[in-house]
Amino acid sequence: MVYSFSQKDDTLDLASDSSDMETESFSAPSVSSPVPGALIDCYTNMASNLDENNPRADDDILTHCAYAFPGVVYTLGKDSWQLLRNTYLTLAENLPHSMSNVRQTLACSLHEIAHVIGPELTQQDLIHPFNNFIYDIDSVKIGLLKNLSKFLQHVSPRHRQELLQQMKEIQKCEDRKNWRYRQTFASQLAHLSTLYTTKEVFDHIEPIVVNLTMDHVYQVRYASFRALSKLLDRYKSESEMEYYNETCDMAREKFAESKKCTFRQSYALICLELIRQERYDIVETSFLESLLSLATDKTPNVRLWVGQCLLLLQDKIKNEKVDECLKRLQSDSDHDVKHYAIHVAPTPDADS
Repeated sequence: MVYSFSQKDDTLDLASDSSDMETESFSAPSVSSPVPGALIDCYTNMASNLDENNPRADDDILTHCAYAFPGVVYTLGKDSWQLLRNTYLTLAENLPHSMSNVRQTLACSLHEIAHVIGPELTQQDLIHPFNNFIYDIDSVKIGLLKNLSKFLQHVSPRHRQELLQQMKEIQKCEDRKNWRYRQTFASQLAHLSTLYTTKEVFDHIEPIVVNLTMDHVYQVRYASFRALSKLLDRYKSESEMEYYNETCDMAREKFAESKKCTFRQSYALICLELIRQERYDIVETSFLESLLSLATDKTPNVRLWVGQCLLLLQDKIKNEKVDECLKRLQSDSDHDVKHYAIHVAPTPDADS
């Protein structure tokens, strides 16, 4: 079998060598493609020619097929989606439930497929697999979560609205010890909020953020502090003062005035995130009074983060109380409190 290049339409054609005893037949693509039809057939057959007697081999082949799918779609382009559509749906929906590796791989790349094929085809062919992934096992769901906001950029507002009603389902996790799932979800909430109105954010997304700020794992709480500070920033920037004031009041009552030292520490960390976002105005007008009151907290870890906040605020706002509290913390009896009132701590990575 020989490949010959056709100058007429810049596509590869198949020609039989005279020495061949039999002629192999391949289904040619129905649309113009930079890849030989035979090669496309070989790829799509990976998902259809399954060996019932060797399921492990099938699992490996199908996982590799799913892993390569975004690159194949990118290479062939939107116009060739019809050549790959059935293969994708087979991998996403028609395999045994035990082949979760295949679905996990597809869930991780769903946003990339949507980016290539565009909103119309995404609506037509990817919404159903997306909905299935939401109700799948944790390892599949977390693959979807990591780029959830990017995928939703390619769906209609109506489907985004429907997702709001599914937020509680997405938040569910089979294994309560799987804190990385909750961390990933918390990290996505700030990005998701940009796709909705402030009312939708306040009614549906903020309650989830607040719930995650009280998680028993620090990494989950920290990701939610970032999300909450982003929501406050948006409310203030868009002059949604009702939502803004209610959220500020909630933060003071639930965290600054809490009897739990971890909650009081959380208040200082929320302030710290606002400072790192350079929203000094929000801290000064709505958070500073309660923050200063925590400078004499009996728990060193609370004073530590208060000192860090005041250190970063010192040159940004003019307030004598800030200077006084900071000087007091710089001579604190606790070594760590003193250190962080003098030295700026590195900013953690988003996924740390």
